[in-house]
Amino acid sequence: MQSGGHDASIITRYSDLEYNLSAYEDYPWTKDYPEPLKQVQYQSERHIDPITEGLKLANEQNQRLQNELHEMHKKFDTLSARTKQLELSVSTNGMPNSIDKYDRYLPPKAITYERSVRENKNDQFDQHEHSQQKSLNTLDKRITHASPAPSISTSNINKLRNPLAPQSYDPVGGFIIFFDFIANLPSTIQQCCLITSIHHPKSGLGEPSQLQPLKCEQYIDGKNDEPMNIALIATKQPVPGCPPQQALTIVIEVQTSTNKKASSEELQTNAWTKLALFDNKNRLYSGRWKVPLKALPIRQDESLAVISRAPTFGRAELYYRLVNSQDGDDQSDAPLSLKHRDHYAYPLQVCLLIVINNM
Repeated sequence: MQSGGHDASIITRYSDLEYNLSAYEDYPWTKDYPEPLKQVQYQSERHIDPITEGLKLANEQNQRLQNELHEMHKKFDTLSARTKQLELSVSTNGMPNSIDKYDRYLPPKAITYERSVRENKNDQFDQHEHSQQKSLNTLDKRITHASPAPSISTSNINKLRNPLAPQSYDPVGGFIIFFDFIANLPSTIQQCCLITSIHHPKSGLGEPSQLQPLKCEQYIDGKNDEPMNIALIATKQPVPGCPPQQALTIVIEVQTSTNKKASSEELQTNAWTKLALFDNKNRLYSGRWKVPLKALPIRQDESLAVISRAPTFGRAELYYRLVNSQDGDDQSDAPLSLKHRDHYAYPLQVCLLIVINNM
């Protein structure tokens, strides 16, 4: 241009550049970006293969399930060592001790009551919880006693009438078994003692737990005025962290002696029984039950159906209650008396055998 050029195309291009530069001068922010942005080449949308997309969704679903399973394993690991040991007991050779804690469900402190005059001479066997009793510490193995109460409140009678129907089971809280009493023991027996063990067909018997030896007493049946040799157990055993498995049972060994002053080492095993815990829906067999004691030998590996047909130990029967852990405090307040033994029922296996024998 300085040399006086007259090329029309150059002059036109120069004019366009000059115009564009003057337009950018109105926007100061363009000084930091001297070069224009590069346009990205347009790419058409990729065709979605339904098979590939389905596999992708399946992989995502599988990953989600694996994450949930991992979370479940983490929760399992946070359970107590006791619970974890019980869960793994199916695949191990040693059954952990699941009933190593027991306690009397009578008040921790002896309470003095005023006795009312009664015609029944068996009031010593009518036990009642004090209304102000606090929940017992399940980690304490104390055995506590209390004097009998003169009367039974209406609220406790309602607890006695509670059907204790099966309900959803909390494996962390577990269950509680109340050993109430043994009725119709042979008259020669002066002492007895229970030894309890959890049993599973694959892992066998767990570590046994021995309850305190008991003195047997004579009880006059108010219905027929016949004497009855009984043992008032009044002991509960909490079993926390027990998995709901229908194969799990409790084996009860009953040691006895005809000597009232015999030591616990002198007691000998003379009877036993086996208790069901869970039904086929993994619900606890909660309720008030009575089972006949069986004569020796102990056959803990036999099924409940086979055991129900085994010879009995005379007419002796064990009366007990099986409840969920959340019902433990409420059942500790329920009245305990041989007068109310009609509220206890035979388990299904025993009932079926009775029906068959009567046919």
